[in-house]
Amino acid sequence: FLLDLEKAFTKIKDAEEALRESELQFRSTFEQAAVGICHTDESGKFLRLNRRFCEIAGYSRNEMGSLTWQRIAHPDDLKSDQEKVQQVMENKLKTYTMEKRFIRKDGTIIWVNQAVSLVRKPDGSPHYFIGVIEDLSERKKMEVQLLQAQKMEASCTLAGGIAHDYNNLLAVIMGNLSMAQEEAE
Repeated sequence: FLLDLEKAFTKIKDAEEALRESELQFRSTFEQAAVGICHTDESGKFLRLNRRFCEIAGYSRNEMGSLTWQRIAHPDDLKSDQEKVQQVMENKLKTYTMEKRFIRKDGTIIWVNQAVSLVRKPDGSPHYFIGVIEDLSERKKMEVQLLQAQKMEASCTLAGGIAHDYNNLLAVIMGNLSMAQEEAE
């Protein structure tokens, strides 16, 4: 009997250690992720956030605790985001991804890629949302620079074409002037 009790106690200790290790791995992954991760309730209130999410949003963890995702979302993106959330709530979508803008604490607007999914309770009712965001600010800046470079290239091509046409006209004029000069002599 004591041997069985000792084995059971060892199994419990091993299970507790495995649980602690699993929680440590989850916490480390959550906190050290290169993307922003948050958990929100149905109303959009932030329940848990990692450091990167706070950095991207520009608020401290304490400040984020009193905010909702609707508060930091750009007004022009809010309607489509809420529609997607409703579809997830109604089980029409399992998850969704969208590019949207956040308004940071300092008022600057940043672009993010947001992926959202819903964790449900055993009875199927909503438990909490998981949001994962990636800062797209650098990519958006590069897209603007590329667009400007393409516009410059198009302008140069147009200017080159105009210069070529102008040169052709000048050649005709210069040829006519040369002939006129020869006849005048």
